[in-house]
Amino acid sequence: MKPLKLLFISLLLITLSCSKDEPQIRLSEFETPVVTGFELRDIQGIVRGYIGTPNVKLGNESNHFDSEYYFVTYPNPCRESCVVYGQTPDSNETKYVWIVQAQYIDNSTNSTTNIANTVLLGSGGAPLIQSEFASNNILLDLSGLSPGYYRIYLKVADVILYDNLIVTNN
Repeated sequence: MKPLKLLFISLLLITLSCSKDEPQIRLSEFETPVVTGFELRDIQGIVRGYIGTPNVKLGNESNHFDSEYYFVTYPNPCRESCVVYGQTPDSNETKYVWIVQAQYIDNSTNSTTNIANTVLLGSGGAPLIQSEFASNNILLDLSGLSPGYYRIYLKVADVILYDNLIVTNN
């Protein structure tokens, strides 16, 4: 009876000590992200205007480059590719980036540019493009994406940042 108790306790301890690792490139929710606006950026990453009210998290402290962790995607809107710039305390730190389809809802009147209110449904939290890099920036090939609205995520260390992206065909 004593060996059976010992075996049971051992199995119980092993079971409790095991943990499920979270996937590196995916959020736990599977819902399609809702975006309410975009920062329009030129090919140098300079903000040229806004569409709606961007619900983005570009930095861990603020949406400005003075944050310890910061990233930006440009140009936006983009067509076949975009640059992802990631600023971290250690520039050689591995950064994970992924893109998911999003739903755009224009509930703002402060847009500097008008675009059609289009709703994309579908893949939600499933990454359509994913990559990792250890430098400050990466060029992403978006030629496989249909025109529409997307959310792009950057994960570095325990920080997850995100931006809203428009992919066009013109």
